[in-house]
Amino acid sequence: MVQPSSAGHPHADPFLGTTINDRFKVLSLIAKGGMGRVYRAEQAPLGRIVALKVLHPNYSGEEDPEFSKRFTLEASVVSRLKHPNTVTVYDYGETAEGVLFMAMELLEGKTLHRLIREEGALDPGRATHIALQVARSLREAHGQGVIHRDLKPANIFLIHHDDDADFVKVLDF
Repeated sequence: MVQPSSAGHPHADPFLGTTINDRFKVLSLIAKGGMGRVYRAEQAPLGRIVALKVLHPNYSGEEDPEFSKRFTLEASVVSRLKHPNTVTVYDYGETAEGVLFMAMELLEGKTLHRLIREEGALDPGRATHIALQVARSLREAHGQGVIHRDLKPANIFLIHHDDDADFVKVLDF
């Protein structure tokens, strides 16, 4: 269930300030794209801050009637992946209104795409360090029959973890 925001402004984001499925209070917008938006949200009753991907309600549309089933299947499979270099999916579902969502660990850092755009080509040692982590994430996924169909620098996220400034999290399986 999506509880409506009290904002009421016709151009306001319809999810800001709402609670999705009585569990995820939408706090702020992180990013938006063609398929939907990613929000910072608080998961009740845990108080855990998550990245909540909410797909546009009309994204599945007539052009792709199987989209909802594929999203749910993908979320189910990816939520079982536990490799440290794969983003953790905590929860997923569909609201009574048909809005598909996925709650994931909230990451602070930048995509490999952004890093390359800002710094240019990486030195071979750094590139190898990043590539090996991506390969380890994919090895676990492939072992479970999951294929990443959109692997690109924009779906490789780099965070600081312990003493590693280039710790990889593979996104968007």
